[in-house]
Amino acid sequence: KNKLHFDGSSYEYSIQILCYALLVDRARARIQEMREDVNVQSDESSFCEGMASAHVALARAYALLDRRKEGKNAANEAMRFIERIGNMKDMIAAAASSDQDSKTAGPVRARTVGGKRAWSSNIK
Repeated sequence: KNKLHFDGSSYEYSIQILCYALLVDRARARIQEMREDVNVQSDESSFCEGMASAHVALARAYALLDRRKEGKNAANEAMRFIERIGNMKDMIAAAASSDQDSKTAGPVRARTVGGKRAWSSNIK
């Protein structure tokens, strides 16, 4: 059987579509595929952001289906990924402050590569 290999954004988009259609079991399966297939090491912040977004979509679908317990679990999972993103930014800031000389160093930029997340943040 031929299997499609999605990138992180494609997984996220397909999960959103499944959730809009209230196909929560298929969306959960796709989230598991994403967890196993996407290379977390190459861009962990982008992965965490995609997983948070996927779980928010899943929580919304569960809410529409009046499946509150599952919706709350999905929302809590989204929050865990959001906290991981915050922790990563804190670690970058700590490393930047210990490595920079305040007189000569410029701002440090944290950024993702590829996909739709071209965010960057200045850490001072």
